[in-house]
Amino acid sequence: MIILVSITVIFINTYVLSQRNFSLVSDNVLDRNFRKGEQIYNRNQTKLFFPQPLVQRSLLPDLGCEIDDKCSDDTIPYKAISGEGTDKYPIICFNNKLLIHKTLKDTKIGRGLNVAVVDSKTYDVKFIENFDTYLEETFFLRFLRLKLNDGDIAIIASHDEMTYGLKDASLTLLENYGSQTIKGVKYRDSYVMIGQKGLARGKAIEMHQSKGRSDFGSAAQISGCAKFPLGQITPLSFPTLEVNKEGKIAVGT
Repeated sequence: MIILVSITVIFINTYVLSQRNFSLVSDNVLDRNFRKGEQIYNRNQTKLFFPQPLVQRSLLPDLGCEIDDKCSDDTIPYKAISGEGTDKYPIICFNNKLLIHKTLKDTKIGRGLNVAVVDSKTYDVKFIENFDTYLEETFFLRFLRLKLNDGDIAIIASHDEMTYGLKDASLTLLENYGSQTIKGVKYRDSYVMIGQKGLARGKAIEMHQSKGRSDFGSAAQISGCAKFPLGQITPLSFPTLEVNKEGKIAVGT
């Protein structure tokens, strides 16, 4: 009888100790996870305690969107190539998706500036447009001012000739998308850029190819992996004015 009681006591003590150890291990794991989240909070100055979800993308890039770099889970693959002359059209890829190419159905592509706009939070495509800035800048200028939200990603590729109709207002506005070289782009040069609305000058990813003594500049190309935002985003605001156009009152900027 005494032996049976002793065995029972030993069993109970062993069970209690094992549960206590399990509790301590669990608490340590939770504490490590919390502290890991705390470090992220302190480093990024955000209210998130745990890492953000990884970027979702196709395992294989669309044809024509291949790049040499292998992007980490928290970066976005991109590729932008300007047109070359009048026959070679621009290509824009983002997050392994082909957005602008002459073979795409219902594609908007042509002379001037070809633009793809992506939401910086969801990476959803918001707009794909072509602006013939050889003729004039009005639609392009209003698009950049009114259609995009602060932080939206603008991917731009030139084709044929892009500068003749661009005035200082558009060039200065592109500097507010991060460009540093746009005011140096001349007649029939080639140009590509990835910027964001409200990005400081010099923070965009861009390339400019001068035509030199040739008829046209060679294709400008950028590709790689980018982490967004590319820099600090400063909200932009523009005054809204009433203008009289052909006898009608319209709202413009």
